[in-house]
Amino acid sequence: MTIIEIYSTIFLVSYIQIIENKEVRDNIMNDKEIYRLHAEFCKFMANPKRIEIMFLLGSEELCVDEIAEKMKVRVSNISQHLSVMREKGVVVTRREGTKIYYKIANPKTLEACTIMRDAMIEHMKKNIDLINEI
Repeated sequence: MTIIEIYSTIFLVSYIQIIENKEVRDNIMNDKEIYRLHAEFCKFMANPKRIEIMFLLGSEELCVDEIAEKMKVRVSNISQHLSVMREKGVVVTRREGTKIYYKIANPKTLEACTIMRDAMIEHMKKNIDLINEI
């Protein structure tokens, strides 16, 4: 476990404890810090390759080589993206021999990604309907 993963784990455990305490949660939820943390967490979605990785990992656990092959992208490029996603706590790993397998850490993250995609498609359809009305 890297130092970043350790700090991320400590942060997540602390955050969960805060969220589970209603009095503390009510005080913090009004704080702008929660919005900053939310934005920081969501940065991983600002890249189309990372979103593609999310959807690939939504159906199965994969190693870097398998992801690279499915996406037709260099392994080194996939490794960089997975590193960002791992740092944010979006994916977790499991070692099997010489291979490291990745999976989504929390299915709600993929669900959020899917909801955002659905909202984008709905928005695009509305724009197409407006253009067709002209």
